[in-house]
Amino acid sequence: MDYVGLSVFGTQEAARENAVRFPKMVARVYLEEGCGFMIARTLADVDEHYTVWGDPDELLARVERPVPRFDDPS
Repeated sequence: MDYVGLSVFGTQEAARENAVRFPKMVARVYLEEGCGFMIARTLADVDEHYTVWGDPDELLARVERPVPRFDDPS
């Protein structure tokens, strides 16, 4: 049931590459072990793609900062 989860990427490079192909914002999200999220490697044909399931408010609280897709990542 990928459609009820949130797509994330394992590296910033993979996220930015996907954002170029499908214009979106990129955000760094910190998911600590034991915080109630489930994560699985999904979409085998897309490098570093994972799906995260969990409470949307808890996930939003872990977003560091969204950045425009072409901003310097530093």
